[in-house]
Amino acid sequence: MIQLTLSIYFLGFALGVFCWGRLSDSIGRRPALLWGIVVYGLGSFGCYLSDSVEWLLLSRFIQAFGASTGSVVTQTILRESIDGAKRHALFAQISAALAFTPAIGPLIGGWVDQSLGFRAVFFTLVVMSVAIFMYTFASLPETRVNTGGPSIRTLSVAKRLLSDRRVWSFGFLIGATNGILFSYYAEAPFIFIEYFQMSPGIFGFFGIFVALSSIFGAMLSKKMLANYPAEKIILLGSVITSIGAVCLVGLTGYGTSPSALSLILMVTFLFMLLLGSG
Repeated sequence: MIQLTLSIYFLGFALGVFCWGRLSDSIGRRPALLWGIVVYGLGSFGCYLSDSVEWLLLSRFIQAFGASTGSVVTQTILRESIDGAKRHALFAQISAALAFTPAIGPLIGGWVDQSLGFRAVFFTLVVMSVAIFMYTFASLPETRVNTGGPSIRTLSVAKRLLSDRRVWSFGFLIGATNGILFSYYAEAPFIFIEYFQMSPGIFGFFGIFVALSSIFGAMLSKKMLANYPAEKIILLGSVITSIGAVCLVGLTGYGTSPSALSLILMVTFLFMLLLGSG
């Protein structure tokens, strides 16, 4: 039941991307981002107050719906502000920064949980949402040039997307990669805290090492962009991820005990998996 909180988070995030994207075309990037942060903060506060799994699931949906504005609106702002190769390089740089979240999230959350309990984790997110709102309100300019509302109809765009093979190909790749990444996020606490008997705090520190693989992959792709087309880099990353996944299947299928050797092998194969994703 608790793992459903991750699944419902993705559902809320997916719906939110569509809604905030459309809304940002109507009211502007800055207002859409600010309202999304407010919704995220309310959802986080609902998680903090929840006294049942059902309430927690609903609050997580609201939280994710608001959080999704950060994905769609910030990428739109980048596309409107920077063009060409510079934008590709900047996206790679941002990917490297985002790759650090698997380290920072468990590190903060693990120690907060261990010291103050799981509710304090959600309260920490409420405080962070207030800080992000204040920073965005004070620093983010409006980048939308057209003030007359959306000029492209949703149905016409949908038809073009559904008939475009590249959209289907990259949509599948993005979905598969995120499926792999978030499967790791969902299972890693159970694997390392329950199976390998790590404390939540130690697991948080351990996340830093795992996140280095994603950072290294993102920085490597940034350097390769100068000499190779993006499609070749994506293909190479997919191959590396697949090798790491096959090795993990072999390791778990072999039936290991919670020993130092199995921990080292698990970390090595996860490194490969996340390196390719990065």
